[in-house]
Amino acid sequence: MDTQRPPGLVVALVGGDAGIPHRQESSRASNRERPSFNLTLAAIILLASIRIREIVRVCVCACVSGNSAASGPRGLQTSRHGAEKRVLRPAPLADRPNVQRPCDHQQSNSSRPQDMGGAEAPDGDAGGEVGVLEERLRGLLSHNPAWLGQDGAPPWCADLSMNHEELLERTRQWAAAGCGAQGASGSIAAPMRVAHSEELGRHLVAARDVAAGEVVVVEPPLLLALRERSPPSCLTCFRRATVYTCPACGFFLCGPECGAAAHAEECGVLRRLGLGQPAPRPEEEARLAALPDEQRAQAREMLQQAAATAEQQRRLEVLRQYRLVAAVRTLLVMHRSPAVAAAVAALQGRVNPSSTRHANHQRRVVEVAVGQLGVTNDPALAHRVCAVWDTNGFEVPLAWGNRVVGLFPVSSLLTHDCRANTQQWFTAEGVVVVRAVTRVAAGDVLTTCYTDPQWATLLRQDHLRISKQFTCTCARCRDPTELGTFLGSPCCPACRLPLLSTDPLDPQAPWRCSNHTCTHTATAAQVAAVGAGIGAKLKGLTPNDAAALASLSRQLEEMLPSTHHVLMQLHVSTLKTLVARDLREVNDEDLSTLLAISSLVMGVLHRLEQPLTRLSGE
Repeated sequence: MDTQRPPGLVVALVGGDAGIPHRQESSRASNRERPSFNLTLAAIILLASIRIREIVRVCVCACVSGNSAASGPRGLQTSRHGAEKRVLRPAPLADRPNVQRPCDHQQSNSSRPQDMGGAEAPDGDAGGEVGVLEERLRGLLSHNPAWLGQDGAPPWCADLSMNHEELLERTRQWAAAGCGAQGASGSIAAPMRVAHSEELGRHLVAARDVAAGEVVVVEPPLLLALRERSPPSCLTCFRRATVYTCPACGFFLCGPECGAAAHAEECGVLRRLGLGQPAPRPEEEARLAALPDEQRAQAREMLQQAAATAEQQRRLEVLRQYRLVAAVRTLLVMHRSPAVAAAVAALQGRVNPSSTRHANHQRRVVEVAVGQLGVTNDPALAHRVCAVWDTNGFEVPLAWGNRVVGLFPVSSLLTHDCRANTQQWFTAEGVVVVRAVTRVAAGDVLTTCYTDPQWATLLRQDHLRISKQFTCTCARCRDPTELGTFLGSPCCPACRLPLLSTDPLDPQAPWRCSNHTCTHTATAAQVAAVGAGIGAKLKGLTPNDAAALASLSRQLEEMLPSTHHVLMQLHVSTLKTLVARDLREVNDEDLSTLLAISSLVMGVLHRLEQPLTRLSGE
């Protein structure tokens, strides 16, 4: 295995006005001392916790992003990292015929909004919807004992270092003891309030100063459902399930025990799809028995092959219905629970009849839910339920490795920012814990990141335009250097310094060299061609092949700054490979490589994210 550190791997993020990464050749003095084992072990422990993304997926997105503003990763995203305030303004309505804001708010450079106590009611019935959301907020007291204030909250609420599982376990014990009843009818001191402004719509602002690390809200999901492209999974508990299917409706379950009361109502509706297991056909056996012996075996084999093919097709069709199941589940729960119906109705869900997404919902969900299943006779309601899931759904990782999508009415009011001031963690059962990752002043908008902050601006912008239907104009998105990291900049072919977009918010804008003495420029198409070349080099790459990673890193450093997001992913994959080794097999070169890469990665993360995010946490 090649353990040599790639040339140019040691990179210093230089401060000052330039903020341009400069390459340094590593020196290898003969009397070099072995790096501190404690420091190395700390780096290993830290970097072992970094979530490694699949390399080819990221880089294919990088290739596509330069070609079209409508390209990039798709799907529901959970909120991710870090935080500035109120810097997103929507693109002009004339330029966005299919506008759908991520919830009922967008970022803005406007002044602090007023809370609903002194604000005019939003258009239509939005004032009543805010009341529903405020009621939902008050109903979360049993999950948030800290809201009782210094006098009423249990002492352990002041421990900002408590992990989420311990926090929730103590909260469960506190609620079970009836301690929360004292605040049920009185006032609560939640650290945020629901506010409204013309620029942001409904959103959350800090009701007081919030300390870094403080829990802003703990919220159980209103509803959970399988993702549209989920693997075969149990409809009831969401665990992976590939063997047993419900005899009546045909959907995957862990077993008969998961098909009891919790599944009964849905099963009664979903069985109308006709995907249940086919009934035995005794007439086929009779026909086989009537055949001559020499034909019977051949006919039986053909019937078995046909049955296996039909079963495979049936199971594939079941998987295609997961988008429908989320809507059916929501409509059924809304029918029997006025509180859930009010909460869903209060969530933002813009329906645009001219959009492709609307057409897909019409064909695959609405027509089936109304016409075939009869779960509702209101097509408009079915469309709105689909829009609510599209706009507000959070991807939720569960303890057993599966990911589902959930609705969290209060958390969905967090405003987007690519460097947000809160971050969300999910417990094993899918409860969301929102913590401040930096100090938030009273009156500031509470923000979260709807996309991946480790993506370059073009990728983040594409994802937000497609999945959330708005354009982010936060400080990072407006900065062509991406806070001095050059995460999406290729190298200038003339002087090797980073190229910068002349307008980061316009995917078709030209690029120019960051070196003021260099006159080189490039079109958006030329920059996209660089991405296509990178994608070709990444094809077939094995993320755990250290030698291949080192070789490719050396090649790409001729085209990209060492802080480019593609190289960052390669560096992290190299770290993952080194960390996976037995420590007794790690030599001096491995330790030097690990320390150099960890310093580079953490330097970039500290620029991109707030102090207490899950990756840059201090």
